[in-house]
Amino acid sequence: MVRSATPAVKRVTEAPLVSVVIPYLNPDQGFLKEAVESILLQDYRPLEILFVDDGSRERFDDRVRSWCVDDEVLMQFLHHKNRENRGSSASRNLGIRESTGKYIAFLDADDVWLPGKIREQCAIMEGDRSLSMIFGLTRYWFAWDSLHTAKSRDFTARPGFSGQVVFEPPVYLTGMLRGRFLVPNPSNLMARRDAVLNCGGFEEEFPDLYDDQVFIAKLALSGKVCAVPTLWDKYRQHEDSMTARIGDYENECRARERFLSWLNNFCRKSGPQYPEVSEAIAKDRWLAKSVWTRTGSASYRSIRWAKKWLLRIEERTIPAKIRWRYWLKQG
Repeated sequence: MVRSATPAVKRVTEAPLVSVVIPYLNPDQGFLKEAVESILLQDYRPLEILFVDDGSRERFDDRVRSWCVDDEVLMQFLHHKNRENRGSSASRNLGIRESTGKYIAFLDADDVWLPGKIREQCAIMEGDRSLSMIFGLTRYWFAWDSLHTAKSRDFTARPGFSGQVVFEPPVYLTGMLRGRFLVPNPSNLMARRDAVLNCGGFEEEFPDLYDDQVFIAKLALSGKVCAVPTLWDKYRQHEDSMTARIGDYENECRARERFLSWLNNFCRKSGPQYPEVSEAIAKDRWLAKSVWTRTGSASYRSIRWAKKWLLRIEERTIPAKIRWRYWLKQG
């Protein structure tokens, strides 16, 4: 790891320092500038921004420095040894290791934060020191490109909860696996740095797809998760994004199975033993299987829909301990 930084600044507030990690690889300069500006527009200080270059063709350090003129914002510019491309998980981990804040927030180089995000999240985290992570709602943002997209395409996914709620382990993870709770965009969440370090951060064997869900699963198993129905970020939708480049249907299916396999092994070997998580993993795999139809076809989707109804009936009629006994054998 190689690092350069702006000079340390004098702290003029007692508020806890928030570290913001921005990994990037050949970013669009306009997108990156918008991301940085959305941080500087936050009504919260002090902030530390860690820019992690994951092997870009050109350097952005000097340009970014010219955008950030704020006495209460410390900047660090990081990259991997020999400027290697090591993926999003390794890049976020580098930022986490070099961070000094009490809380860590993430922002992808093509997303933006909405005003008030850091102040509102920090207030909730400070109000409940037992929380490991907090997240809210994300706007899927098509309207950034007014020439090619209609504003009506923007949408906010349904969260699966109403009002501010705190989930004890493993309630949030189980609901996430079953598709009942929103999976937060990494640019939306904030985590306690101690909790991130204790759970081991991101898993570097997941350099792209499902890197975020692996990280969230680890945090959700290790501590409380707070969900808030407040819009805190805009997730830019464009054809050059990592998700758009590699997230076709078959890649998504393979990546999810890999994630489920990893989570199953993690829970058995090193994580807490929660039978409801193992049940959720086994059911997710069962829903994905269909030997009669081609993956992705209309018939496949119909069979999956029917299977979901069978699971709903099962969960309403069969006691949890009996279900666990059956599904744990399937896993």
